[in-house]
Amino acid sequence: MILNAIFCYPQDKSEMKNINIIFTINNEITFNLRDFKILNEKGEFIGRAEYMPGVFLLEEYIYQKIMSDNTISYITFNDVLEIGESKVHQYKIPLNSTILNKEDDKYFYCVIALFNRYNRKFKNRFKNKPRDKKYVYDIFLQGYSILDN
Repeated sequence: MILNAIFCYPQDKSEMKNINIIFTINNEITFNLRDFKILNEKGEFIGRAEYMPGVFLLEEYIYQKIMSDNTISYITFNDVLEIGESKVHQYKIPLNSTILNKEDDKYFYCVIALFNRYNRKFKNRFKNKPRDKKYVYDIFLQGYSILDN
């Protein structure tokens, strides 16, 4: 696990913003998240991000673009399940300046909690959400939360 963490981060972190974010899936912290991409509001590729629980690295220019735009960008990523057959679940979460604007505060944190609707435990909890949604998310920031529509 440590080797993976060493080799997945860019060598020059001087141009990187480190944001304290933790992703959970079905109430568990996962280490299997891969292929983080940042997309603009139109779905066009802006850049990549790196993640390890508690560490979300964005290149400086991507961070500045998100902070200065009045539009919403998106994080897309995959959860790779390697139990038996490999399964990949894809996620797309809105990313805006509200989530990133406290990065200089050493006590800032953000938890992005994802719940898969295929999981029996959460199936009924989110039955009022549109049926075509395979997952729902809640974003918890210091002092308040943003709930999925």
